[in-house]
Amino acid sequence: MKRNAKKQMPQPQQRVQVIEDAPAPAAKKVSSVWLTVLIIIFAAVFLVSAGVLIWEMVINPFVTDQNTEQIQEVFVEAGGVAGTPVEEDETPDEAYDRRVEAIQKLQAINPDISGWLRIDNTNINQPVLSPPADDPEYYLYRNYKKEDTKYGSIFLDVISPVDADNQLIHGHSMQDGRMFWSLISFGNPEVVKQSPVIQYDTDVEAGDWKIISVFKTNTLSS
Repeated sequence: MKRNAKKQMPQPQQRVQVIEDAPAPAAKKVSSVWLTVLIIIFAAVFLVSAGVLIWEMVINPFVTDQNTEQIQEVFVEAGGVAGTPVEEDETPDEAYDRRVEAIQKLQAINPDISGWLRIDNTNINQPVLSPPADDPEYYLYRNYKKEDTKYGSIFLDVISPVDADNQLIHGHSMQDGRMFWSLISFGNPEVVKQSPVIQYDTDVEAGDWKIISVFKTNTLSS
């Protein structure tokens, strides 16, 4: 006789619920603190960068232009080369003396102001300063008020004082068009034709200097 085999019924599948452990409160707190710190750091970096950009692109140029306009107004009132027109009865000698005296009056603002440089059809219309002998680059990054500025001043080289026969004058060539930037275009003969004279007065003499030659050279030591 055959024995009937009992069929085994399949066991129902059981579902296992997996419960993730919630992070400890201390870990949550540390993570939140670091996130806050990072946000503060990024915000600070952004604000500082924005402040530097605004200063370099807006405030510094504005302050420089204001200072330049102030000294130009004083120069005009003093009767400088860009100042009051020559009177009909003013002799050439009187005009010469007036221009020299105008520079001398500017020395009440800063004794280092030794001249004034102006070229028509350019933005070059500024005082020339004589730096201290022991600090020849004093005005490289200072204005005539002796305030720090990336624009610096137009100033004489210490090896060529104001009474020298040949004078070497330094100035930055700023890409925003200020200071000596206009001189770059003087490599073009047509530009020289439009502005053939440099008006350069000092506390020693006044003069209109005709441009006879223009050349470019590398000022780097290497």
